[in-house]
Amino acid sequence: MKIKKTLLDFVAGVSANLAILIVFIPVVLFIVYQLHPFAVSFSREPCGFLSTTGYDCVGCGGTRAVRYLLKGDVINSFVSNCFPLLLYAASVVYLVINRYCGSDGRAVCSGWKLCLFVINAVFFQKFLKNYGVTVSCLSLGMAILPVLAIIEECRAKRRTMLLIVCLTALGLVMLADSFLYGQPYEFATVLAMCIVNLIILVLVTLLALLYR
Repeated sequence: MKIKKTLLDFVAGVSANLAILIVFIPVVLFIVYQLHPFAVSFSREPCGFLSTTGYDCVGCGGTRAVRYLLKGDVINSFVSNCFPLLLYAASVVYLVINRYCGSDGRAVCSGWKLCLFVINAVFFQKFLKNYGVTVSCLSLGMAILPVLAIIEECRAKRRTMLLIVCLTALGLVMLADSFLYGQPYEFATVLAMCIVNLIILVLVTLLALLYR
């Protein structure tokens, strides 16, 4: 029991400190940029996935998104790639949850659900651009459900997480369909989404068991 509590406290502490860094470092960078603008250049090499397939990967537009944020242009940053802005917002929400839940496990589980929301929201943005509405609806559903699981933390939590599992299974069916009909790039991106979701679902389940 003592080992379990120590482990949970350690995970909660690491998560909270990471969220604090994600919240405050961009603020510092924004202030520095306003005083002394600096270049933001992560790589001059073209995206391999985009060059090969003609489709955006989930990271495409990330550098532009950071540049726009440093300039205070939130809308264009979100349109370029919603990951930086959503990650920041999710970190703020996590710190608020952590403040009221403490290190009893609920905050940590909510943190992983927020990660699930951010990742699937990014997939939704890129699926919508690359493949249209059909595939993107799957990732949109996967993005909304973790938020519902956090809001309805008690009885509805298990049902919403079960729905995420069902949507992941639906993703695997779509995966098989895209593979059979010769759409390798859709296959690769849906596979990546399903793998990420399954990993996070396993981690959330383990944390929930640890909390009990």
